[in-house]
Amino acid sequence: MSERTARHLRAALYTAGVIAAAMLCRRVAYVTDSGFLGKLANYTRVCLYIGLFAVWGVSVHRRVMQHQVRRWLVAVSALLVLWMILREFRWHLVQNPVLLRLLWYSYHIFTLLIPLLALLVSLSLGKPEDYRLPKRALALVPPTVGLILLVMTNDLHQCVFRFPNHAAVWGETDYSYAPGFYILLGWGVACAVAAFAIMLSKCRLPHTRRFLWLPLLPFGAALLYIILYALRLPFAVHTLGDVAVLNGLLFTAFFESCIQSGLIQSNSRYFELFRACGDISAQIVDVDYTVRYAAEGAAALTREDMERAAAAAVILPNGKRLHNMPVRGGRAIWTEDISELLALREALEERRAELRERNDFLRCEYEKEREHRLAVEQNRLYDLLQNKTQSQLDRIRDLANSYQQAENEDEKRRIIARIVVLGSYVKRRKDFVLSMDTAANLPEAKLSSAFGESFRSLALLGIQGGWLVRTGRDYLPGELLTQAYDFFESVVESIPEAARYLSVRVGVFNGSLRIAVTVDRSADERALFAQFPNARADRDGDGAEYLLTLEGGVSA
Repeated sequence: MSERTARHLRAALYTAGVIAAAMLCRRVAYVTDSGFLGKLANYTRVCLYIGLFAVWGVSVHRRVMQHQVRRWLVAVSALLVLWMILREFRWHLVQNPVLLRLLWYSYHIFTLLIPLLALLVSLSLGKPEDYRLPKRALALVPPTVGLILLVMTNDLHQCVFRFPNHAAVWGETDYSYAPGFYILLGWGVACAVAAFAIMLSKCRLPHTRRFLWLPLLPFGAALLYIILYALRLPFAVHTLGDVAVLNGLLFTAFFESCIQSGLIQSNSRYFELFRACGDISAQIVDVDYTVRYAAEGAAALTREDMERAAAAAVILPNGKRLHNMPVRGGRAIWTEDISELLALREALEERRAELRERNDFLRCEYEKEREHRLAVEQNRLYDLLQNKTQSQLDRIRDLANSYQQAENEDEKRRIIARIVVLGSYVKRRKDFVLSMDTAANLPEAKLSSAFGESFRSLALLGIQGGWLVRTGRDYLPGELLTQAYDFFESVVESIPEAARYLSVRVGVFNGSLRIAVTVDRSADERALFAQFPNARADRDGDGAEYLLTLEGGVSA
């Protein structure tokens, strides 16, 4: 005999013993002539039934995990206990005929509410633990409450039970059934049948169909007894005992058989669960860390390790991680093999260190490459600047040598002024080169600013004049602007020292950039035209106007 079978057999024997003791007390109360012994037997009998239903409710609370199902079943247990108490008041404590009749009516409260709770149980099956019934399910409550109010107010309308008009006191034997009684009976039976049908439809256990007779027996017996009692057959009324006790036992047997057959899921089969779990290392201990259930593959653990795992998972020396989770009445202890993960983590750590070293090497290599590229770029720009301004730098060097040899102060000032004019050009020309290295088009204002600095330098040589840059465009190709500035500088370097006036105008004519430089002394045109073959000169006495047209690059 398996442990589960033995446990169920013990529970069945205990239940049968309690029922047998209650039946014996009922028999004693009937046959004894002693009033004290009869009352003691009656009170003992009702206490036995109350204890039986209460213990079943506690058992359900411990076995059923789904919150809604557990709540409804515990409510059934509480209703059965309350039914036994009201039954005792009716038969032994109350003498008033009106109160007795109301207590008799109250029996239908339980015969209506318990089938309704069974239906709510069936609707909650298979749902998560935090599941709550939808609001549409509450539509079942108003009809039940309405029927309860109908039967409890029967004295006002007699729609459920009808009593003779000539009776002085309405009793429980001289009545007939009204249409309301059949409505009550039909509603209760409909709820019970619907509950059982929904349980069957939700059942997914393959072996459950072999045990359908378990819940069918109490369900069929309860339905048969209700019909026989409604017919008021003596056999059902007197031989089978009172309706409260028998219905309570049948209701309890129905719910318990549903639990045992798997229609209502419970967590009471720990032993079979752990015996079947040969591939896991899990066990359940009590509050003192005494093992109660253990899988075949459960590792031997010390109490110290289990207590340390209560705060956080503990890594054991054998490459396993120990977990400790509280459950009702104790703790669940299990281990998981993470040796492969630990090996993988170690390999990842080594790879991480290798990648860190490689990253440092690549960073160093990048820095070296960046420095090299920076040096190459600087050299390129330096060569470019040197190439564009080499002639001016050579002249500055020659002027510096002349300054060292000059003895006249006026001559020295003239040489310094020439150096300043050339330096201004070199500075601005390098600015053009650096700007064009990042952008092809430059602002028109850059050329105007360059002219301004050059004219300030020319003022040191006593040359006056002005400049006008008006192209009607915010940006122009940088190559055109630098050629215009180079042409201006070439004219400045070509004019004689006697020149005292110089002006420059830059504009757009027929889609081309045109620069005109006017001087009061003719320049050395041979050198100027050698550098700018497209330039032309308009002479006017000693002075001249030099024009240069730069084709393309200027939109109309």
